[in-house]
Amino acid sequence: ILVQGSVSNKLDILVFIHELAISEEEENKRFLRRKANMIFEALKLVLTQVFEKSEDEIPSKFLLYYINMIHKLCSIRSLVKSTSECYLRDFCEEVLVRLLAEDEEKEEAHEIRQLNRVENDMLVKTLNSTMLRVLENADPNDMFGILFDLLIKHRRVNNYSKILGLIIKCVLKLTKALEQLVSVIKPEKILLKSHFYLLEFGLDPSKFGEDIGIKT
Repeated sequence: ILVQGSVSNKLDILVFIHELAISEEEENKRFLRRKANMIFEALKLVLTQVFEKSEDEIPSKFLLYYINMIHKLCSIRSLVKSTSECYLRDFCEEVLVRLLAEDEEKEEAHEIRQLNRVENDMLVKTLNSTMLRVLENADPNDMFGILFDLLIKHRRVNNYSKILGLIIKCVLKLTKALEQLVSVIKPEKILLKSHFYLLEFGLDPSKFGEDIGIKT
């Protein structure tokens, strides 16, 4: 329903999921943990829809409400932690792509989506905050894996791009919290992902200082 339903049905489902997420009932919490992958897959698909469809198909009011609701859901640690790495990776990539697009094309976004500058700035801030909440609430080992996977994927396309810059900022943000995460971090996973990156892009020692991933 969240993916294929009407705007009205999408709103109803979002409210329902949020009410379950903030419920103190253990049965509701278990249900959300079991359905976390499905929820984040749907959130990612609808996130794509709300930006790509016209104002007539998806009103801007729904877009703003939806982004705020995603932010609230990503602030619930138990829900985010219950989501598998592959589903979180797809969701995070979509958030970063939309964040970059909205930040770069503000004037075009205003015209297409009928958002004023204040609304568009709020949209960018909420998307940015949503990514930060995922960094805080997801399993840090999964997040390091996700960020290195995205770094490798987009580095294959460009030596440097703004999306790479956003991914690097996320890596640095997560790295700053390493002292607090030392009890749960799995160094072997981070080192393995780093090794994969070096194998693909670090074969020329003369260019070590030029590669954004290696420098980081």
